[in-house]
Amino acid sequence: MRTRERRNRFRAMTPAQDNHIATKDATGNPGAGWYTKVIVRVGLYGGSFDPPHIGHLLAATYARAVFPIDEVWLIPCHTHAFAKELAPFEHRLAMCEIAAATLGPWCRANAIERDIAEVAGAPSPSRTIDTVRALASRDSEHSFALIIGSDLVNEIPSWHRSAELSRLCPIHVVPRQPFAAPDAPAIPDVSSTTVRAQLAEGASIAGLVPHNVAAYIRRHHLYGATAAP
Repeated sequence: MRTRERRNRFRAMTPAQDNHIATKDATGNPGAGWYTKVIVRVGLYGGSFDPPHIGHLLAATYARAVFPIDEVWLIPCHTHAFAKELAPFEHRLAMCEIAAATLGPWCRANAIERDIAEVAGAPSPSRTIDTVRALASRDSEHSFALIIGSDLVNEIPSWHRSAELSRLCPIHVVPRQPFAAPDAPAIPDVSSTTVRAQLAEGASIAGLVPHNVAAYIRRHHLYGATAAP
């Protein structure tokens, strides 16, 4: 009778989504019942986000709609891998939080790279493999994949420990103009470089960044922006 009941429990969970697994209770007691444990599938979308722009949000939306992920986490790098000068991390994190909020609870910012730098005790180049390993070590409630634009595909072999990274988690590629196939739907070619240049020239950035991110930039006078709308 006990065997039949247990078999029925598994049968009941067969149609469940592929991010549900059957497991024993936390005590590990074989006599305890089985329950469904939900593993949240997270797409890690890393970058400088200096600043985050509308292309980032379109890519996050595309990734969640097309790939098997439940959430997207925006991961601003703490220190650029090639020593590029960036706006202060706390500003970039705050802008990512503001941008993510426009998409809903499935998108949020994560400060893991700041945590890694604090443990190291000194600024060091952000390495994707270290970020993924640090996140995976924190809990078992999430599985991770990477989200990258098609403009970065050819750079993957040059990444730090890229072979190990590819084994550690899947990599989902979002088509981005002008690096996508001609007949593929692609994210418009919007860049943070363009946004910064527009701000430095006093030009409008309407349509390039979420309006609340633009307000934050002007409020804090980032990238040479003035407080005027």
